[in-house]
Amino acid sequence: MNSEPIYASYSSYLPRRPYCADDLDKGLLIRSRRRAMQFEHIQHNDPLEFRWLFFDIDRKHAALSWEEAGLQAPNVIIENSDNGHAHLGYVLRSPVTALTCNGRDHPLDYYEAVERGFGRRLDADPAYSALIAKNPLHKKWRTSWPAGMPYNLGDLAKDLTRDDMRRPRHTENLVGVGRNCTIFDELREIAYREVNGFKRERRSAET
Repeated sequence: MNSEPIYASYSSYLPRRPYCADDLDKGLLIRSRRRAMQFEHIQHNDPLEFRWLFFDIDRKHAALSWEEAGLQAPNVIIENSDNGHAHLGYVLRSPVTALTCNGRDHPLDYYEAVERGFGRRLDADPAYSALIAKNPLHKKWRTSWPAGMPYNLGDLAKDLTRDDMRRPRHTENLVGVGRNCTIFDELREIAYREVNGFKRERRSAET
């Protein structure tokens, strides 16, 4: 485990070839870690490992939202100085592995529950997928590093209630990893049914 503060070893917590972009409307690029760190926006989580929890707070004074919500201090706050909106990021000591979304093993469930709880308490944007976030090293943003060292999920969960972490009833109300995994599972089931239906029709035609 890296013993340096997050701000001093930030690059070691990034994927090897992250998505990145300056203008999100023009789409995402894939670049080396060193090159990607020059862009305004950058991917923080590896596709199969989740080390970061990011939340998009679209209101003035977003940098203070964690205090108002009674939550642990973020590892990084990346603020748009023009409007006061911000991304709040938390880093885990050990990444949570998602071998398959359908596996729904306990660490991934726990990660999703903490993500939901923080999203609710922070009143974060529920449509934010957390695929990429503001790059804290880019000069466009105002960045602070309130918590120097990474967290365990249990550290973050201790301020949450069971109601904070409850699963929503509808897919459209899911956020972040939970939404991505649920949509993946639902689409896979649809595809599975379609393929099996095609196979049955083909066998019938052949007989």
